[in-house]
Amino acid sequence: LSSNGDAPITGYTMTYHLHPRGPYRQVSIPRHTTSYYLNDLACGQTYQAHIVANNKVGSSKPSVVVTTKTKGGKPGIPKKSLFLKPNSTYLRLNLGAWPDNDCPIDKFVIRHRPMLQPHWITTADNLRNQRKFTITGLMPATEYQLQVEGHNAAGSTLADYYFFTLTEDGEEPPPELVEKSQISLPFYYMDMKMAIPVLGTFVAILAVVCTAFVCLKRSTATIF
Repeated sequence: LSSNGDAPITGYTMTYHLHPRGPYRQVSIPRHTTSYYLNDLACGQTYQAHIVANNKVGSSKPSVVVTTKTKGGKPGIPKKSLFLKPNSTYLRLNLGAWPDNDCPIDKFVIRHRPMLQPHWITTADNLRNQRKFTITGLMPATEYQLQVEGHNAAGSTLADYYFFTLTEDGEEPPPELVEKSQISLPFYYMDMKMAIPVLGTFVAILAVVCTAFVCLKRSTATIF
């Protein structure tokens, strides 16, 4: 931006905000600055910014709005072998195995339940600053379902795992027990991301059948 006649530019004002609903903030930039870095931004987020030039007469029109995204993404999902270590009566979680995707993980939410049980047991709903965590009070040679949510500034990720605890002697559960567990689960055991499409498909098929039945009934009534 150039000077305006005899009124040289005295500085710049940058206005920026977290898109789309973040609060607006401003920063003053010295007149001779050729580049400027915004610090303390949230990772994995989209920001918008524009700049105006100032002199003793006033301020220029705003520049073109620039939209950009900071580096980082929501947490990834670790491999089961790296994350879970079951014992006879407890499960050890290696939270440090969670990929943060360049955006530090703020907290974890952990819940579990024995298979064929509809209700979750919330073990931790705001777990912070821990790389290891142990779920105790489990039954030997029993299959469980585990859900863990990892949260960071970019969003959250839900991981779903199934595991067996070891026997009372610390051995792997017998193969026949594992095979027996591989049966169809009750509907309430389906993750909602899977259950909703299934319900939608069922409703759509039911609607088509009902429509065909009504049309057939009307056609029959017209003939007679």
